[in-house]
Amino acid sequence: MEPGPQLVEQLIRRYYDPYYDAIEQACADPQGGLRLCLDCHSMAPTAPPVSSNSGARGVRGPAREDGEARPLFCLSNRDGKTCPDDQLETLACCISESFGVPMDRILLNRPFRGGHITEWFGTRRGATIPWVQVEMNRALYLDERWFDRDSAKMTDRTRLAELNRMFRDSLVRFFAA
Repeated sequence: MEPGPQLVEQLIRRYYDPYYDAIEQACADPQGGLRLCLDCHSMAPTAPPVSSNSGARGVRGPAREDGEARPLFCLSNRDGKTCPDDQLETLACCISESFGVPMDRILLNRPFRGGHITEWFGTRRGATIPWVQVEMNRALYLDERWFDRDSAKMTDRTRLAELNRMFRDSLVRFFAA
C-alpha cells in the first residue's frame, strides 16, 4: 500500500526538507570547516538478481546466492564529477591501510557510481566540497562471527566499535595525506 498525497507531503516536510536544509547550511557555512562530505551506505555481500553484475542476467524474483561477490568497499564520485579522482584514490588507500584489506577489495565507481545525495550536492553550481559515496560490505559486520541471523542481534558488540575506529583512522590518514 502506498501512502496518500497528504502523508507524502507530511513526510517530505517533516524529514526530507529539514535533512536537505541542514546539509545545505553545513555546506554553505565557511566557518564550518567542512573539507569532505561522505554519503555512507551498506551493500549486500553479493549482487541481487536484478543487478547488472548478479550472474542472474536480469532474472527477477527472490534473492539468489549466485550473484557476483561485491567488494568490501565501493567509493564513488560520479566518475570524477563530485570529488577529484586523486582524492578518491587517496581515500581508498587510507581505507585499505586502516582496515587491513587489499586494494583490489576496494573498487572505485563500481558497482555504484554515487547516488542522488552525492550527485545533488556534489555537482551543484558552486559546489566546493568534495562528495564521496561510501558503500561498506555488510559481510564486515553481519557475518556469523559477529552476528546471529536467528535472533537478528550482534553477538560481538565490539565489532561495530572496531569498524568505527578503523573508519575514523581512515579519515585521519586521509586528512594527513
